[in-house]
Amino acid sequence: MAERQQHDHSDHTARYLILLKDETVQRAFLFDGDHRYLTELIDDDDLVVEDLIRFGTACPLPGDLALEAVMPAIKPQATDVRCFALG
Repeated sequence: MAERQQHDHSDHTARYLILLKDETVQRAFLFDGDHRYLTELIDDDDLVVEDLIRFGTACPLPGDLALEAVMPAIKPQATDVRCFALG
């Protein structure tokens, strides 16, 4: 009988959903528990983003979140940034 392999999903499990919105577009990013960037959700993922918002918990933006990796030119005064803790 083949032995079932155990996987540690903690290395790639999203812990934060970050929504960045300016006057023209909203972008959604996922970060892990170590505040590292995982992926950007694209327009086709609207239902996924809505579900994550519904089941997530609004939270303050973690100070050491690696936002500069995906948005190096963020202007906080011109951008609405929202954070949701997941799971």
